Amino acid sequence: ASTLFIPPGVHIQGPGRDSTIITGDIGTSTLLSAANAVLALSDGSQVSALTVQNTHAASTHSFGIAAVGIVATDTSTPALFPTRVENVRVRLDGAATGRHYGLFVRGADIAAKDIEIYVTGSTERNRGIDVTLDSSYLYLEGASIRADNNDNQDSGFSMNLGTAEIHRSVIYGFGAGGQSYVAGFALLEVAFILFALLRRPRPSLARSSA
Repeated sequence: ASTLFIPPGVHIQGPGRDSTIITGDIGTSTLLSAANAVLALSDGSQVSALTVQNTHAASTHSFGIAAVGIVATDTSTPALFPTRVENVRVRLDGAATGRHYGLFVRGADIAAKDIEIYVTGSTERNRGIDVTLDSSYLYLEGASIRADNNDNQDSGFSMNLGTAEIHRSVIYGFGAGGQSYVAGFALLEVAFILFALLRRPRPSLARSSA
């Protein structure tokens, strides 16, 4: 199996999460690669009303959905970013020693609404959402996210630089060191994050040109 790279502007839409399930056994030894994902977004592509499941169980890394190197032309209203994931369930549960990430965002501007992510099985690290690079902007609304493996340091949400705007969401990191980690700007509105309450200055929604 290999990653399905969705072409720019293409919308993959199912009739519902329980009706359409896209499954893959996909992973590589390169951590920060979209090739670890079942689905990889591109500029203006969308995924909605379906389930994505990565069953990979090995020493390599695996993702559900990846967004890498996608820059929005208009960043003034992140909720309207053209690259979108909406009404989607993501699940990773293979017994693995490589990392499991539900949604991987690296140097990308995307909006994710009404999503459900459950990640478990890795003995190294399970992350519901992983955001990296300062050029990333994730708009998240109506999310239910859980990462756990009981004996591991797992994160429902992890951001190493970048900006995240989170509305009406519940995020769990449940393990021996369960956590949600943020380095960057996090704007929270009616969001509950287990094990971490993040209080940051409200950032401007428009990215600085500096």
